[in-house]
Amino acid sequence: MSGFKNKLNRRQKLFKQKVTSDISRNKRQELVVNISKNKRDEILMKRRKLSFTEGKSTENLSFGIDENPTLDNLDVFVNGIKSQDVNVQEDSARMIRKIISSEEEPPITEIIKTLIVPYFVEFVQDFTNPILQLESAWVLSNLCSGNSLETRYVLELDVVPIFFGLLQSDNVDLLAQISKTLPIFSTLLSHTNEQILSDISWGLAFVAKVSQENINAIIDNDCVPKLIKLLHHESREVQLPAIRTIGDIVTGDEKSTQYILDCGLLKNFDLLLNHKTLKIVKFSCWTLSNICAGNYEQIESVIEHNLISTLIKLMEHDLNPIKKEAFWAISNAIYRGYDKQVMYLYERGVVEKLLPFLKFKHNKIVVCCLESYLKILEVGNQIATDEGTEENVYALEMEENGIRKQIEDCTENHNKKIFKISNTILESFFDNDDDVDFDNNFEEIDYSLTNLSKEEKEIYNL
Repeated sequence: MSGFKNKLNRRQKLFKQKVTSDISRNKRQELVVNISKNKRDEILMKRRKLSFTEGKSTENLSFGIDENPTLDNLDVFVNGIKSQDVNVQEDSARMIRKIISSEEEPPITEIIKTLIVPYFVEFVQDFTNPILQLESAWVLSNLCSGNSLETRYVLELDVVPIFFGLLQSDNVDLLAQISKTLPIFSTLLSHTNEQILSDISWGLAFVAKVSQENINAIIDNDCVPKLIKLLHHESREVQLPAIRTIGDIVTGDEKSTQYILDCGLLKNFDLLLNHKTLKIVKFSCWTLSNICAGNYEQIESVIEHNLISTLIKLMEHDLNPIKKEAFWAISNAIYRGYDKQVMYLYERGVVEKLLPFLKFKHNKIVVCCLESYLKILEVGNQIATDEGTEENVYALEMEENGIRKQIEDCTENHNKKIFKISNTILESFFDNDDDVDFDNNFEEIDYSLTNLSKEEKEIYNL
């Protein structure tokens, strides 16, 4: 397995861990019991109706079943779903879809009680039977529109990532049905139930990482403003998947990132950077690191919301994961920023705060730290030119506080990229009388920040 795939596999661990099948089954059964208790009187009436259909057969279901089914026939259709006859399964799914679509008050509870919903989840993933797949998608989308307990039951079956995965289908009818379902998920982001909010947000986080098309679908269905609102929910169990999803969305193109910024993402974002839940702090720094990997205007948004000083402070955090994410945000802002933005960072003491990262064991971090120093020194040269002097004040500071010495030590590193950048800095900005031999046996791996895709950066970071 390639290194990149290994990183990707490690990254998967960040997603909400799936519970075991036994636990999932127990949770679904518990939800069914709760649904039953909440609707006891109504269910008793329905049960009496169900008793009229006992003993009915599915034998001739595919050959002229009444096209206006009622709840009285539900047990027939349930048996049909469980049959091994594909035609019977298709007809049964269509009948259940009609029942759940035509009733003034959809009998969602009654259908859940039959325990056939998992069958529809299985059918909707079967691309060999587009008819059954479409009918199942239709049924599941209607089931998602129930009350809190009913919705939770369906979400426990992971229908959110499944539905977003179906966006890759070539089936026009299926895509049309899925498109009708996505607004339901968006609506659920305004729900009052904490568990539903968490489940939907985790589902969106899972699908946002798949492709830019999925990110666009999330944006087009008005999920982003609601996710931003959830960042400040009273429960961290809602905040965490919300910031994770936002972070995944900003790994997309600059247009997606700009849309999120225009929706007001960075307003009160400092509350997340100072959150007591460390994972939220980490994901918040990671989100900013990807924003700072964008264009000048996006970096400026981070500056205008006074988040740079907090990020610089977090570069000294006790926990390495948070420390590294803050570093990536600052190094991206330096590398991608224009001169005035680099000057802004310099004035806030970023030169000294970068120094510990020269000693990190990870070569990529050392490379990015050196590239940050290189960019700062280049801006220092430009300032000297603009002011008509020959003194690079940034170089003088690095000389005085021992940074030059640390950069000299980097020339002893056996990584080719680290050697080349550190040697370039010394030769270009400092009096360097030492002769450094270039050993052709350096590693040939290119660790340059500029040659990493945005996806690779965020996978490495996490």
